[in-house]
Amino acid sequence: MLRRLKGHPHPVPRKREKGTRAPNGASTIYKGKDGYWHGRVTVGVRDDGKPDRRHIKRVKEADVTRAVRELEKLRDHGQMRKPGQPWTVEQWLTHWLDTRHLRITAPQSSSTWCLGLARTR
Repeated sequence: MLRRLKGHPHPVPRKREKGTRAPNGASTIYKGKDGYWHGRVTVGVRDDGKPDRRHIKRVKEADVTRAVRELEKLRDHGQMRKPGQPWTVEQWLTHWLDTRHLRITAPQSSSTWCLGLARTR
């Protein structure tokens, strides 16, 4: 099935049959009234039960498509960050010390790092 787009000399094929809807959880890419391309990706459910939909805004459609595919890949591999406030330096250092650094360093080095972090509080 073909459709005519404004400004295109030739008909363009449709991505889906007319009158059908996308499946639940499918990503969306569209051009907004502001002139930018927008992408929305459903990555899960938030703590309050609402769908967690991430938003991307770019000038070019190809850039939005690339970013949407990257978010979908992160979602599919379970590597998507939870929504919320970004971590502070203190939170990140504490996480790093607890999960990464303690496993790869000598005990004396780890205690020095933890003592240094405690002094900054």
